[in-house]
Amino acid sequence: MTAGPTLYLLSFVPIRWKLTDGLPWRRITGAPSCVGIGIFAYFVHPPALVTAGLLLLALIGVIAHEYFFRWNERDAEDLDEARALNAAAGSDAGQKPA
Repeated sequence: MTAGPTLYLLSFVPIRWKLTDGLPWRRITGAPSCVGIGIFAYFVHPPALVTAGLLLLALIGVIAHEYFFRWNERDAEDLDEARALNAAAGSDAGQKPA
């Protein structure tokens, strides 16, 4: 039951590596959490709905974290560039026209 979500998370690793030369650490850490849920389900024997709910929470957590907490070097460069433009615009606005 947990193999599907684990493979889903791991299937994007080679694609992301090929496209961006970086590893999707959130998905790589989400896959062992799915395996951990499977081990938990094996030993504790909860109802399948509980196991499915835990897997759903893990997948939603990984995807939400990827969506809301994006941050890479390009974002930092864009932020620095925007701050420089705002600082230049602020210094120009403070001058009186001739």
